[in-house]
Amino acid sequence: MEALFAQQMNVTNVFLGNGQSGASWYRKAIFFFFGAKAKWRTHKQLKNNHSNPRSHVPWYYSLWILICLRDKEKNFRRAIRARANGSLVLSDRWPQSQLAATFDGPRIYGKTGLGRFAKYVAKREKLFLDRAGNYVPDLVLRFR
Repeated sequence: MEALFAQQMNVTNVFLGNGQSGASWYRKAIFFFFGAKAKWRTHKQLKNNHSNPRSHVPWYYSLWILICLRDKEKNFRRAIRARANGSLVLSDRWPQSQLAATFDGPRIYGKTGLGRFAKYVAKREKLFLDRAGNYVPDLVLRFR
């Protein structure tokens, strides 16, 4: 799809997710050494129990979300700059705060009983989601 639009205008691809595609070199290194799937029991429980605001947030999950936030913030700034310069911006997802733990919604923000580090990450996540909420995509396609 990018090639089709690139014939007519400037196109910028951005990745705003936690996964492997579009990951920075240091996230790719983490994926290489630890794998791409959640392996620790507490991480899996947190991921599957996003509706419970009091679920325990391990420090390594908070660290992972912080690392992902750094990439997301950098790519989001690039997307906003490209859009302001008239480029078509293609993204496979868009940050939002309405649905927790889905469609790049909040992962830690909204949980209670957080430790000091997790509170910092939750605050930074909220700032990112609030910033993203100020920019509405022109078109969203949602596939099943």
